[in-house]
Amino acid sequence: MRTNPSSPTPDEKLALLGHPPDARLLIVNGDDLGMCHAANAGTFEALEVGLMTSASLMVPCPWAYDACLRLRSRPDLDVGVHLTLNCDWDRYRWGPVLGADRCPSLVDAWGYFHRGEDDLYARGNVDEVMAEADAQIRRAIDWGLDPTHLDGHRQPFYTHPPYLPVYVELARRYNLPLRLPHLLYKEQGAAQVYGALPLDGLMTADDLRFVSLEDPPKLRAELLKTLRSLHPGITELCLHAAARTPEGEAITTDLPARVEAQHLMVDGAIREEINRLGIILIGWRTLRDAQRRSA
Repeated sequence: MRTNPSSPTPDEKLALLGHPPDARLLIVNGDDLGMCHAANAGTFEALEVGLMTSASLMVPCPWAYDACLRLRSRPDLDVGVHLTLNCDWDRYRWGPVLGADRCPSLVDAWGYFHRGEDDLYARGNVDEVMAEADAQIRRAIDWGLDPTHLDGHRQPFYTHPPYLPVYVELARRYNLPLRLPHLLYKEQGAAQVYGALPLDGLMTADDLRFVSLEDPPKLRAELLKTLRSLHPGITELCLHAAARTPEGEAITTDLPARVEAQHLMVDGAIREEINRLGIILIGWRTLRDAQRRSA
């Protein structure tokens, strides 16, 4: 069933990528690359020797430039831009790449991004959102990144109706595929806006699954259950990988789950189960290249 009249169906996307209609393609994406050194260490290991097929860079964060330096020697790795308008942690803060003076509605009294969505939605000017998000993409490119896709940190670009057209416009401007978590739109009351978005020519995954940031001992069973429940089409599995470091422990409240996610990415038994199930691992570059060929 076509979710949006201008977006291709799962069967059409599979055919475009050269796969039969019963194929199950899986993108394993690591969010929060660049957030801190622990995130970089865990994510790069998962990308280079594990099952992770792509990652998303938080350009405003302190370790984003380090990630881009590492990627210069690994241009084969799939990395997109994790558009960021929030700053999550109490003692570890970041703000807009444009600076607080150029987008005052996006920051708190100290010039950092708002912690939660409510403050952002109440104050965030759409023109400033567009300017800052575009600046994040341009900075990543200036640092040498060849982005494979766009997605967003937390929910602003997925569920807040005024920001959805900004997100789609940026994907079109840079000719990039994008993450569109359809169920979130329905749950947050943005389904009508989503149905009107001009998605023609833009590639998206058909389904989005998450590896939780809660209850680390259960993550292995949760991941296996997720893999066994995939439907034909393109699914993105989103997780957050990190190494266990004093820095990571000082910053985050969920480091054990991030460390366990990284361990699962290098777990041989998980790889064997993916092979047994006939799941085909791909990165966002596959969708980006197909999108650009069809333009």
